[in-house]
Amino acid sequence: FLLDFDSVVVIEFSQKNNACYIYEKRALDRVVSDFWAAQPFTIPRLKQKSLCVESVSHIAGWQQKMAGILARYGIRPV
Repeated sequence: FLLDFDSVVVIEFSQKNNACYIYEKRALDRVVSDFWAAQPFTIPRLKQKSLCVESVSHIAGWQQKMAGILARYGIRPV
């Protein structure tokens, strides 16, 4: 999943033993040059630890960690 929260984009890999990658908007062009492109995205292109502000592995407690990261960008559940 690609989730656009305006200031950040979260790319969620939901398969077993995967993670969420959080990118600030300014770095997104280097990861996804055209969000609406017809060609598929590649996993190596979307998983760029050197460009993301943080990645969160799907291990115990990951939801709370993710909530804290998103809160730093003003993203909170309503």
